[in-house]
Amino acid sequence: MSDSKWRLLQVFLSSGKEPAVFEVEFHTVEGSLRCTCPGFRVRKRCVHVDDVQAVLDVNGGEYPLELDRSVTREQVRAAERSERAQRDLILRHGKTRSVGARR
Repeated sequence: MSDSKWRLLQVFLSSGKEPAVFEVEFHTVEGSLRCTCPGFRVRKRCVHVDDVQAVLDVNGGEYPLELDRSVTREQVRAAERSERAQRDLILRHGKTRSVGARR
């Protein structure tokens, strides 16, 4: 799902019947969000994007990444310079979130 203007912000575990993983990305130029879940593809909105937007709103537009303690400062610096390194860092060491589906 990724290209050079999109940065992975959060990975979500599905709370539905079928196990799934969804990714929310941030467009670095437009400031928009997108998600890999079926709901976003259909409606251009979903609980995952709403959750990430709420965190951005509370934190003045910043998204605080929650990483495990094994991450070094060098890994964080590398992730700040490269979309691929940031994605790898989040997938390997980021806290996965779960939100309930809309009814």
